[in-house]
Amino acid sequence: MFSFTKRLLPLLLLASLIFFVSCKPHNNNKEGLSDSETQLRGDTSALVVIWTSADKEVAMKTALAYPLNSKLNGWMQNVTVLVWGPSVQLLAKDKEIQNIFTYMKQAGVNVFVDKKCVDEYKVAKDIEALKLEIRSLGKPLTVFIMQKRNILTF
Repeated sequence: MFSFTKRLLPLLLLASLIFFVSCKPHNNNKEGLSDSETQLRGDTSALVVIWTSADKEVAMKTALAYPLNSKLNGWMQNVTVLVWGPSVQLLAKDKEIQNIFTYMKQAGVNVFVDKKCVDEYKVAKDIEALKLEIRSLGKPLTVFIMQKRNILTF
């Protein structure tokens, strides 16, 4: 009897954990607003960081540190980093910065690198090796602005 109970207890604990996680409310909209109304008011749990600076210290101390910590600590639910301008070249050449992006992707941060800058700096192979998404960023940024997302620029 003891052996059966010993094996059953961990299964019961796991089942309880799954039950409580699945019962967590998926809609955090406490004000009863429709999705479109919430979108018009801005997604306060969405952060967009536009990283344009080629300054490595700016990248390490703020531009990359804040979005990563926002995601890891749950300060913001939806975190996106747009790599644009001279920062594209720094990302393509600096191993330490590349390691941070690998970690950000693993943490669930959305990362997009501007296609025009990738082409102008001739770093497509470097960026593709990092498995980062390359796309034109003008339209996505416009959408983020219209959604009233929290946007920071470095």
